[in-house]
Amino acid sequence: MKRSLRSSGLSSLIAASGLDASGAGAPGSDPEYRFEAERTIEAMATTLARLHATAVPDHLRFDPEMVVAPVSLVDAAEHGTGEPGHAYRHLSRDRLVEILRSGTPPQPPPEQLVLCHGRPTFEHLRFQGPTPLGFDDWSLAGLADPHLDLAAAARDLVARFGPAPIHAFFEHYAAHRPDPVRLDWYLLAAELS
Repeated sequence: MKRSLRSSGLSSLIAASGLDASGAGAPGSDPEYRFEAERTIEAMATTLARLHATAVPDHLRFDPEMVVAPVSLVDAAEHGTGEPGHAYRHLSRDRLVEILRSGTPPQPPPEQLVLCHGRPTFEHLRFQGPTPLGFDDWSLAGLADPHLDLAAAARDLVARFGPAPIHAFFEHYAAHRPDPVRLDWYLLAAELS
């Protein structure tokens, strides 16, 4: 599901966000940022909120090459190689894909689509000293439901820091309260892709 940044106008939108840190800074997965977990988690949440607040011109919201539709995530999961995490190990991969397909949320209306990184992990969050710069590796970026990024970030956060800081992450994000059902769906999609 990699997108061509040159041909789609996505590169200009990423530049407008001011959060393209490709080739700059140190990753948030470095030991110094893991040691300062609270600050690093807050940086992830606030950087995602800034990204999702990027103004998207109306004409881009209707460009099918820009939009990451939930149904495309089902297809990616169906052909993906991701192994289900501990919470899903009691079910077969085929059953999980079936659950994902049957529970596919509707595509949000165009005005609710936001610029998403696609894989906002601590490895892709870049810092210069204590200051978050933004993200690198925009190959999965597109316009999508913000739950796409929230699920990917939450999944990485739990893997690195455990479940305790999840509440703080969403408090710092503060752009909106996530819908737990949509978030769970996007978490399963991330597990299987």
